[in-house]
Amino acid sequence: MPNMRYPYVIIAVLILLLLSTGNASANSALPPSLTVMVINPPDDLEISLQVAGVEDGTEQAIVQIQAWESYYNFYPISLQGFEPISISGATLIVTSSEKDFEISLPTELEENQYSRLVTLDFDAETLKTGAPAWRAPVLITSRVVLTLVLEGLVFYLFGYRQKRSWIVFLVINLLTQTTLNILISNPGGGGYVFFGFLLLEILIFIIEAIAFPLMLKEGSGWKAFGYSLLANLVSLVVGGAVLAYLPV
Repeated sequence: MPNMRYPYVIIAVLILLLLSTGNASANSALPPSLTVMVINPPDDLEISLQVAGVEDGTEQAIVQIQAWESYYNFYPISLQGFEPISISGATLIVTSSEKDFEISLPTELEENQYSRLVTLDFDAETLKTGAPAWRAPVLITSRVVLTLVLEGLVFYLFGYRQKRSWIVFLVINLLTQTTLNILISNPGGGGYVFFGFLLLEILIFIIEAIAFPLMLKEGSGWKAFGYSLLANLVSLVVGGAVLAYLPV
């Protein structure tokens, strides 16, 4: 049909806009960091970093809270600039009304890594490199399922009923949403995660706006394009709320 080509003209314009360059200003990147993640911490938990062999080497954390997770961020740099201080042999000083204790950073923590993450088990008083193994699969699966439910409702409201249409829906969304959620998984990533999420959502809209009109045979190409546009707007709004309030 002649009108089938117009969605692709719109998509081509969007791609050209994304590829166009222009002047932009931005804040410089954060200095090298150490993030201590604590799951379900006490409300009054405080953590400081004691760097070995450095005068006045105790640093208080910058705290970021997302639902049941708290991130205690340290940026140990010298007073002469942004040259990072060695955290080899450093100790975390943990205090709360429940108990106080000190714990050394894991020996396997890579000194030359730009951003380092450790997980503190407050109850067991243990510290491990990285995030718990179960964390990423659980959070990724939860976000993908939520997206499928919301976009599936939009898909149904657009009148898609055929089994083939729903198979296309599942295949495309499982591929795009799983990839998106794997790429944005970054404990304590803050605004950088949201910026990456926004760029990836635009890319996913372009991919889906091409794939759905091509693969869906139930209804017109404009109908499939309209579904893709609305579904991705829903994902953008809900995904932004998830990134703002829930762990990634």
